[in-house]
Formats: sequence, structure tokens, C-alpha cells
Amino acid sequence: MVIFIHRPDFVGMSDNPEDKEKAYIVIAKHRNGEVCDIEMKYKAGQVKFVEPDQSLDVYAQQGPVASAANEPAPEGSYDFDSQEQF
Repeated sequence: MVIFIHRPDFVGMSDNPEDKEKAYIVIAKHRNGEVCDIEMKYKAGQVKFVEPDQSLDVYAQQGPVASAANEPAPEGSYDFDSQEQF
């Protein structure tokens, strides 16, 4: 198997700001399988490659995550303004 990593912004082939994290894993030769280019995102701060739809910025754009922590507290459960409870 022969695999290459291609980052267009790193080699100066792209001036587009959207290509900053774009990377391709190129499978150039594979004896028992197909050859292909796999689009990935390179996270330089974490030194890792992730799939384009599994990046934290993609999740952040989707809006708030459903969680009990995002729901208002039940009425009368705790009064944060009162110092008597400490």
C-alpha cells in the first residue's frame, strides 16, 4: 500500500481561507483494494486528522446540544441569591 498526505494550503497551492484545514489522504497503490482520495481536516493544534463532519466547529454550528444542563432549573429548587443556604 502506498499512501500520501496532501495539504493544498501547506504546499502553497491554495490561497482560499476555506482550504486552511483541508487535507487529503491519497491511497495511490493498493494490491487488494481500490485507490482513492479521502477528504479530511487537519487540526494543527491537536496534530491530528479528523473526518470533515466530526470536527468540533461543525458541532458548534449545529446549535445547542440537547441536555438537562441546558434546561431551566425547576422552580424552587435552589435560590442562588440567598446566602442562608451556605
